[in-house]
Amino acid sequence: MLSQIFEFDGYSVISATSKDCSRLRPGNGGIRIGQYQDNSVAEAEALRLASVMELKHSFARTGMSGAKVVVNAEPNACKQDVMKSIGTEVLGDGSLYLGCDMGTDGDDMDTLMQHSKYVLASRGSLVDPNWATAESTFGCIQAVLGDHLDGYTFLVEGVGKVGSHIARLLMKYKAKEVICKDVDEAREHVRSFADDAPRFTKSVSRDFESTEAAMSAVDVFVPCASCGTVNSVILDALKNCKVIAGPANAAVASILDFKKVLDRDITLIPDYMTGTGAIQVDVLEYAGFLPEVPPDVVYAWVRSQSKHRCAVVLEKFRKQILCDMSVSTSVLEECIDSDPVLRVSAKTSFLEFEQRMHEECEIPIVGGGITGSATDYSACVPALATGLSAPMDIRKFQMAKYIKPSDAPVPNLSALSKL
Repeated sequence: MLSQIFEFDGYSVISATSKDCSRLRPGNGGIRIGQYQDNSVAEAEALRLASVMELKHSFARTGMSGAKVVVNAEPNACKQDVMKSIGTEVLGDGSLYLGCDMGTDGDDMDTLMQHSKYVLASRGSLVDPNWATAESTFGCIQAVLGDHLDGYTFLVEGVGKVGSHIARLLMKYKAKEVICKDVDEAREHVRSFADDAPRFTKSVSRDFESTEAAMSAVDVFVPCASCGTVNSVILDALKNCKVIAGPANAAVASILDFKKVLDRDITLIPDYMTGTGAIQVDVLEYAGFLPEVPPDVVYAWVRSQSKHRCAVVLEKFRKQILCDMSVSTSVLEECIDSDPVLRVSAKTSFLEFEQRMHEECEIPIVGGGITGSATDYSACVPALATGLSAPMDIRKFQMAKYIKPSDAPVPNLSALSKL
């Protein structure tokens, strides 16, 4: 990773990118604003986060590279000035595209867009990157547990913009119990979430020790809050936890805590796998598919991609990937052998792009008669058009590919569509 420091009056901007960041493989990440002890601390944070972003892009096979911008700012720094500085001094040649992170929001992105066109933040689209991150996390959870969650108790820590969406998805898919924790119960989205589904929410509390019995019943821990939440305290409380899968960055607090997770044979799905929803949306925006593609279709695609890729990683490199905190991008790219999204999406419609991304079949359809061709046709098209589920999970059938005997005629799908 490479870093560059830009000094301004009252704040510094640190840009961290991969070594091969270029217009052919542009960097992508968020802008994080905070007050750091000095620029060396901020630079270390930027480099660490950019490395994680590199892993995320490798896992999602976006064709982009990892990047992060960290702003070390005084409390009274004007955010509009910060965005202008980034737009005019940091962004310039199209080799770096930025979006939101901690300390920035949609309004900041609107300001940044006044000074640069190299912004990916779903502005002007109904797609919510937070919901997309919830979908990528949920897809990874399904890769581990399967589609039926009715036998599992979940603990969601941090029911903010992402965590509340994940909890709702768990409820929708009939999880046995969803326990929600947050340090700030007064936040509006936490209150409304508790009011929306009180029968699913056992507790919304900041005190883990007050619900010891509930904690010991947790099967899956979903960290959605700040770094380092998987520590000795929570691990001791979660006596029967089997899976840890959440989008929180660097969730495991230390090497010793990581060793404890491994010793207990807990399946840990890293954040570079669960937290890819936002960058998957970014690459769709970069390819020009937003805002035309409906949000439901985007979310279904994100979940399907995340579920499939996570399952592949677990099957091929479970120990190497999940037990090595210094996993390399080359291992991920070897594990997930598919063309980058940017290459597949070039000069095509979203429907064509979706079909090409799903050429590898999960469910082969053998036979070219009415039944076989109808199954293939109905499996691929309505899901993309509506994003809704049929009685059988239609996202599973988006992976289907039509297979016919070599001497059989190709079915007339245009005629079939008129039936």
